[in-house]
Amino acid sequence: MLLAIIAVLLAVTLATPAAAIASNTPLPHWAALGLIVLGIVAVLSVGLWLAGEQVVMQFAALVEDLPAILERLQGTLDRMPGSEWLSARIAAAEPGDIAGIGVISQVTDAVGGAMAVLIRIVFVVFLALFLAAAPKRYRDGLVRLAPPRGQRRMRQVLSQLAITIQGWILGQMASMLLVGILATVGLMIIGVPYALLLGLIAGIAELIPIFGPIFAYVPAVIVAFADGPQQALWVSVLYLIIQQLEGNAIQPMVQRYAVDLPQALTVIAIILGESLFGVLGMFIATPVAASILVLVKMLYLHDHLGQSVELPGGESEP
Repeated sequence: MLLAIIAVLLAVTLATPAAAIASNTPLPHWAALGLIVLGIVAVLSVGLWLAGEQVVMQFAALVEDLPAILERLQGTLDRMPGSEWLSARIAAAEPGDIAGIGVISQVTDAVGGAMAVLIRIVFVVFLALFLAAAPKRYRDGLVRLAPPRGQRRMRQVLSQLAITIQGWILGQMASMLLVGILATVGLMIIGVPYALLLGLIAGIAELIPIFGPIFAYVPAVIVAFADGPQQALWVSVLYLIIQQLEGNAIQPMVQRYAVDLPQALTVIAIILGESLFGVLGMFIATPVAASILVLVKMLYLHDHLGQSVELPGGESEP
């Protein structure tokens, strides 16, 4: 179910721009979809060529340097008043037991099961391509499940769901790119090691609202704290500035045109996603919750109770 949900999100990402290209050019839908896929592959290839080797090298160096980082961190704590308990805990802990660094051990375990991960990736990609190649076929199939008098409404609901998912994806891509670049450049300026890897983690963590910035901040501040409290303070200031910029520039736009979830519902969705699907469930919790909210607004609040509702994308139903 988790892989199917991810495939649907990816299919909407591919099908929407392909439909726009096909409707404004002589290209058929399949050719427009192929053009989109080739463009994505080209961008990813350039990104891997420019930074892939550095990320892998920094990850390997970080894993190798973990014992030394923990030793320097303990030494720093020993020089601070009132830190005897925490210092003893770090001295007795394994690297994977420390918050934030546990992510590294999880990634290492994932590398050991690379074949299983590859199979799942192939499954998601092919399912997404099948869905994106013939969206009308699958949409019409869902519409036919509704009674004849409700099929027009069914099309409206599916269209609004596509707008919601597309808006969330575009907003998250912008947010991830902004945060990733700012974190990488800022960490480089401060002089924190593994800046590219930590910046990549910060960008990916933006997929998880509220909790993502915390997950990204913890490993960065641990690495910086090993060089001293002042370095950790600069990292804290950097991440605070980044989150203020992201929260006041990108997120309001995302909430206005894509996903307008109350924070309490967002937290509940993330907790349920993690409980049902594990860590990956946290990444898809927001778009799934936003889609459910659209269904509640359109089918229950509007159609059943007769209330006016505001929908993602600036639409409203009086």
